[in-house]
Amino acid sequence: MKKDLLDYIKNLSVKDKKTLSQKALKTCEEVGELAKAILPFDSAHGTSHRFVDKEKVLEEIVDVFLTNISIAYSLGFTDEEIEEMTYKKALKWNEIQIKEEKAEFPLPFEIHITISNDLPKFCDSKQHSLSYLVHILEKEHPDNKLGKKSFTYSEKYYNENIKSIFIDTFRSACKRIGVKPIVIDLETKDNITSDVMTSSRFIGDNRTAYEESQRIVNELREHGFNVVRTKIETVPWHPSAPTINSGLSIPNGCYFESHIGISILPKEKESLNNFVNGLNYGCTQGGKIELSGVAKLSRNFFKKSNEDGRFINILTYRSNLTSSSEFTSEVNSIKSHLTTSGFNFEKVEVEYAIYDTNVSHDIDWIGK
Repeated sequence: MKKDLLDYIKNLSVKDKKTLSQKALKTCEEVGELAKAILPFDSAHGTSHRFVDKEKVLEEIVDVFLTNISIAYSLGFTDEEIEEMTYKKALKWNEIQIKEEKAEFPLPFEIHITISNDLPKFCDSKQHSLSYLVHILEKEHPDNKLGKKSFTYSEKYYNENIKSIFIDTFRSACKRIGVKPIVIDLETKDNITSDVMTSSRFIGDNRTAYEESQRIVNELREHGFNVVRTKIETVPWHPSAPTINSGLSIPNGCYFESHIGISILPKEKESLNNFVNGLNYGCTQGGKIELSGVAKLSRNFFKKSNEDGRFINILTYRSNLTSSSEFTSEVNSIKSHLTTSGFNFEKVEVEYAIYDTNVSHDIDWIGK
């Protein structure tokens, strides 16, 4: 655009007596006028009684442009600064288009719904009272057995085995809902806390994945469970996953996460703990390592040890200060350091948490 025209617009903007908020509202008004012109031009249903040519659409486009740039001039921005920001936003637009072209829906999603494992509240709920559980469990197990354990439905047994009853009730509910039950023991420096959640895979798009998560949430609540977190993970090349590291935290509480299953014997546990501490401090037996996130350990409560005592300790690595390619590179570095330090690992998962309603839920474990 010619400089003399921009100077003319700038002069008009300075002389305009509207406040910033009034100019913003004026912009909204002009956007409405543009929509009013676009709808009949696009033959939208219910607007065919109006005939609009493309010159009218252009007129409204220019009105939106003028009201927008007037705000920038009112704030004292120069043409060069406006051009620089326009270029930055154009680059971001290009990045979004590239990601959209790479990712073709439907895509795989993994849904985790975490429930409260507050046992007193569990006992107090109507659905989990002693009499109700007796009715449900006897109906499902007419031989009065749950698994291999024979149950005597007495108040004493109920009180002494409430944690087991809680887990069994949750597993039974998950079976009816059509999801997998998981209990993860999160290892902190001082103790172990348990996270009780569902796990299910889903193929679709953002909306259908969200709707599926809400179905699970609603059914868990119908079974009397208190939902404390809804988390949806997807592939790291999802269009919303950042491909450029901005140096800032990923917006909306999103983050990259990787799970590495490490096979160890009980006598190797201390060495693995030291290895993970080394990752977080930037140095392991394999040498220096630069990571943007935090590594922690956990175990799947339902997966038991082998006859020789060997078990899977899950190394979780999470970062919200990186890009998809950088995160993948960091995970590869962790794998290399694991190998150098003599650890054997199995399945490695790399995911992008696209939706998390309670990021701080495991803050005592993963840290800030």
